[in-house]
Amino acid sequence: MRRLCMFVFCFFVLNSIAYGFSFSDDERQQAADRAAKNKRIDNLLDVPCKDSLKDKKIAVLIAERHSGGKFSVTQSKYSSLFEIINSRLRDLGLRTYNQEDITRQIADAEIKAYMNNDPDAALSAAKRLSANFMLRGVIDSRTNVNPILHINEVSVDISFTLSGASGRTISGTTARSESYSGADTIRTAQILVEEQADEIVAKLYHDFCRKGGSQ
Repeated sequence: MRRLCMFVFCFFVLNSIAYGFSFSDDERQQAADRAAKNKRIDNLLDVPCKDSLKDKKIAVLIAERHSGGKFSVTQSKYSSLFEIINSRLRDLGLRTYNQEDITRQIADAEIKAYMNNDPDAALSAAKRLSANFMLRGVIDSRTNVNPILHINEVSVDISFTLSGASGRTISGTTARSESYSGADTIRTAQILVEEQADEIVAKLYHDFCRKGGSQ
């Protein structure tokens, strides 16, 4: 492993010299990217949101989609992802449910049906919780072997869809990863969400405040 790391490091340094790469240039670009991201987030959050709308409750459900369209829906498996999104929604003044409240009132079979876009299941789940809105997070992954380094890599996408209890879509956004070494999908998903959560939630909040009142 040490030899592999040294090889990658030397390869990067030699290419940096060959192409005139500068660490200071890279740092400036990273700072510019962060500033642009923060501006996008600020613009999304700069939207009026009525207190009556903020008083409505949102239920967050997350599942992992496997080949053949089958879902893993055991919510405790996704506690870390749930908390990253849920806590940010609450920090913005929105009302959400604890994961324990959700799993106590909604059976796995009903969650699977909801993840498969069954409108009756969505309505039933919302009624059980007395939820006004449902936020659906779906993890999709692709695993492959890096052709150069010959190590396992996993790429992960997580799509979030916010809908009213009636099933009408209000907002949607997707977080996409680069390839990560290893094949731990949930850990990769957690890293991905941690990196992009502020912008994900800002987009959901913006659309919620603009369109949620028409539910």
